[in-house]
Amino acid sequence: MAAMLGFIALAAATCHLAPHLSRRDIFFGVTVPRDFAGGPIARGVSRRYAVEIWLLALAAAALVATSPMPVVSGGMLFAQALGAWVAFMKARDKVLPFAAAPSTIREAEIGPRPRLPGGLLAQIGPFAILLASAAFVALNWDDLPARVPTHWNLAGNPDGWTTVSEAGVFRGLSVGLVICATLWFMSYSVVNWTRLPRVTGQEGEQSRRARRVNLTATLASEYLIALLFAWVSTVAWFAGEGARPHLPLPFRVAPFALLLIGGGAIRATRRVVASDGPPVGDTTPDARWIVGRLYFNHADPALFVEKRSGLGYTLNLGNPWSWLVIGVVGGTVALLLGAVP
Repeated sequence: MAAMLGFIALAAATCHLAPHLSRRDIFFGVTVPRDFAGGPIARGVSRRYAVEIWLLALAAAALVATSPMPVVSGGMLFAQALGAWVAFMKARDKVLPFAAAPSTIREAEIGPRPRLPGGLLAQIGPFAILLASAAFVALNWDDLPARVPTHWNLAGNPDGWTTVSEAGVFRGLSVGLVICATLWFMSYSVVNWTRLPRVTGQEGEQSRRARRVNLTATLASEYLIALLFAWVSTVAWFAGEGARPHLPLPFRVAPFALLLIGGGAIRATRRVVASDGPPVGDTTPDARWIVGRLYFNHADPALFVEKRSGLGYTLNLGNPWSWLVIGVVGGTVALLLGAVP
């Protein structure tokens, strides 16, 4: 129970932080005047949102602590995330009447594109880890037990198993490879095919720093995924017949830690002194953001755009190529997961 309460608190902290990780002139997914976020209206909206987030967390914690029935950990966190989404939408509705038209000035980045973080060696690292794990399993195939764990709950206990077969054993590593390849493709696309809102002055430097933080966080996610699958295939699977290997706490906490640390870094990069003139925002129109989270704009050629709050990038669903990406990645993962009953 203690582990579940800890994860509820971590989830609440990440939800609480998310709306405050946007640019200074974007508040709860809405482009606003440059000085709006520091005003009394914005502070009131933030307080109400924070109260709702932590009341959700307290309700979830009370349910976990008092329920006589086992609580499905994943389902509880999903319900908490859904409640946070509702709270976000309520806050966004309060901000919408104060929306401001962003600047119509556009700037283009001219010159060589920046390298991906760490260069070639750092970028191929996650793939090398996964391939080395697959090679280790193949070379030690005869030492595998009849059944191997494939899923763990938030308490770190295995709750999913599969019998040893080539499809069953290598399916997980293949899914990890697809996820890492997708994240790498997103980083490559951001560097080569995604624009910055500003490229000159203090705001331009802010945009470049935020891009570096986002790309570094994406690479860290790739390593986390690769190391998790490597641990499963080289430690958990070879623990011995009948063993129930416990998923180490760092693997369970790492996603929340990445969001909190990366989010703090993003917030630090975006604390630029406001200047005069209309807000810049992220140069995407508010009307093209569905519920403030999904971007759909046929007129925008960008494949990925920066999220309006928090870490990372999101697909432009108005670009036909985005649906090809979704179809290829989703179809590949579905085929891999369906390969074994």
